[in-house]
Amino acid sequence: MQPVNFAGMTERDARLAEAIHERPLSLVRAPDGIGGEQFFQKHSERFGIAGVTELPVALHPGHAPLMVANSAKALVGLAQMGVLELHTWNAVAPDLVALTV
Repeated sequence: MQPVNFAGMTERDARLAEAIHERPLSLVRAPDGIGGEQFFQKHSERFGIAGVTELPVALHPGHAPLMVANSAKALVGLAQMGVLELHTWNAVAPDLVALTV
């Protein structure tokens, strides 16, 4: 796992970056503002967000790649794309385990 680069971040941004580092993200977005349509986004196949990268498909086989935000550029990109909520997995990549029941 790569360390978090805190250069240019405020203390609050650095704490957020550390908390979500290498964790797959699900997003609640409102591109037209809080009063507009809101939707849930788990994968980045339709909407590329600056700085947001994808985890290898092998970590979640049979699904589109999961998103991670590991930089200040990614946090800015999320804000610019109207992200209201960040939901993270409790595991970090590559320690993910997928159970099929």
